Amino acid sequence: MGRTKTSKLLARKRPRLLPVIDSVVRATLGHRNGRTDFYETLQQTLAADDEALHNRLLEIRQRSGVGDDISVLRCFDILVWMSGARPETTRRAIEDAGSNLRD
Repeated sequence: MGRTKTSKLLARKRPRLLPVIDSVVRATLGHRNGRTDFYETLQQTLAADDEALHNRLLEIRQRSGVGDDISVLRCFDILVWMSGARPETTRRAIEDAGSNLRD
């Protein structure tokens, strides 16, 4: 199996532990092919600055009305993938939601 299929299978089995890694996610995050430290880098980023990114993802999940059954990493997957695959749609959604997220 390839890298993307493997990450999708792992993310499906352990959604609170591992995110999906595909070409869109890698490109959006600037994580070159051939690098093997994606999970380590993500873990460090989520823990950095007193877990600022993790806490922001929790806030986005709560404000979006998504239940706690959806993991923070799944929210991360969705946000990164949408940002990379549909940047114009994502930009517009962020602008539309901006006032709600700032409240």
